[in-house]
Amino acid sequence: MILSRIISGLFSSVFTRFIGRFITVAQRRPGWRNPFISGFIGMRGVVSLASALSIPLLLPNGHDFPNRDIILFITFMVIIVTLVGQGLALPWVVRKVRPDFIIDAKPDDEQIREIELQLYQSALAKFSDKFHAEIKGNALIKNRHSLYDFKVKLLSRAKDHGGQDKIADGVINRYKHVMIEILEHERRELHAYRKKEGYDDDIISIIENRLDLEEERLQQESE
Repeated sequence: MILSRIISGLFSSVFTRFIGRFITVAQRRPGWRNPFISGFIGMRGVVSLASALSIPLLLPNGHDFPNRDIILFITFMVIIVTLVGQGLALPWVVRKVRPDFIIDAKPDDEQIREIELQLYQSALAKFSDKFHAEIKGNALIKNRHSLYDFKVKLLSRAKDHGGQDKIADGVINRYKHVMIEILEHERRELHAYRKKEGYDDDIISIIENRLDLEEERLQQESE
């Protein structure tokens, strides 16, 4: 089992180099060191034990399930060998193999800022191409356009000048925090309508669902 996982990891490295010619992959040349370590740390535990214990004692015809004791014994041995044996040997293997660091990998926050900047710039271009007249005549569209424009300027400064990324993150995170607090206030006001006559509870639930979705979106962005 251990050898098959290591071989599968090494095969994935070869396959990644091949398929990387046709599609975008995280790393074009993963080498053999990182896939070897990934294959070696394929330890087994709770899931394997739960799967083995889920085997019934008896078959539908009333006979004992064949080789159930052997299956449980093999599972326990696999867990002990992988968790204890491989777990204790992992530091030694890492020192010997010396896995490569992914130098070209960008931090998550940097990737998010670059993608958001591109999306906002594309949105502004769409505004200008198709909705230029409505920006001046529709206050809601104008406000959304102004928000995108501000975010583009903020993220562009963070990209072009070192150290500005923390300032940009602080401004955006504060905006999200304030908006979440505003949404909570709106939700409290909305709940007051449940006690008033003439307002359908289904309509209130629709509005509350919109507030929940907006709050969830802001919280996911904050994470």
